[in-house]
Amino acid sequence: MKIAKHYIVLILLATALSSCYFIVGGGGGGSGCEVSYRCSEKYYGILNLTDSSKSWLPISTDSPLVFINQFNTKSTFHQSKILHTYVNVELNNRYDYSIECKNLPCSDYCKYESQSFTYLSDDVPYKFVLERKKNVHEGSFGSNPVDTSKLNLSDDILTCTLEKTLLPFYTIPIKTSNSPLTNSTFHSSISLNSSNFYNVYECNFEGNKGRPEIYLSKVYYIIGFGIIGYQFSNNELWTRQ
Repeated sequence: MKIAKHYIVLILLATALSSCYFIVGGGGGGSGCEVSYRCSEKYYGILNLTDSSKSWLPISTDSPLVFINQFNTKSTFHQSKILHTYVNVELNNRYDYSIECKNLPCSDYCKYESQSFTYLSDDVPYKFVLERKKNVHEGSFGSNPVDTSKLNLSDDILTCTLEKTLLPFYTIPIKTSNSPLTNSTFHSSISLNSSNFYNVYECNFEGNKGRPEIYLSKVYYIIGFGIIGYQFSNNELWTRQ
């Protein structure tokens, strides 16, 4: 009788543990599935910048930069040193299958090399961040598996992001190494606020037309020299002195 009681206790304990498995990690779905099943993501390595885009970013100096608008208001910016980082990016959005949890979201990923350069100001509540990086972004390779030939052929891109206090930020592409930009126009010479500049990229941002707030609409850029002008959606134009 004692042996039979032990068997009954063991059976009840096994049943309880089995129930706990389905509640916590097995077939119930929800947060338990994420605990019991690990997504089979794939890492595609590091995408490094090419030597051909080295000259895109300006050379940092300790001298402040002064910008002035058409109303003769001045703003002073200071330049940061170049920050060199490697950034994780999810390449696709797919689903992986598990018997317990059915379909789970899963993404393959890589790292891309990035160099960023910042203009900071005490006069205005925003800053500019220039970034030289590989031209990949989240979900840019929707295929499964990832087409590595396209991944390895991704070009370099230079962007300018305006980061504003308590307001959305806006990014404008300036230049790529391979594919042309539809938003960018090259000027061998251009006059901005009665000042003449040469070899200028005029880069337009159309993505936020119709928004109620004022946003960055144009950046004027000289490769290796930096931002020489920027314009907001209310036509307020600032140029470098």
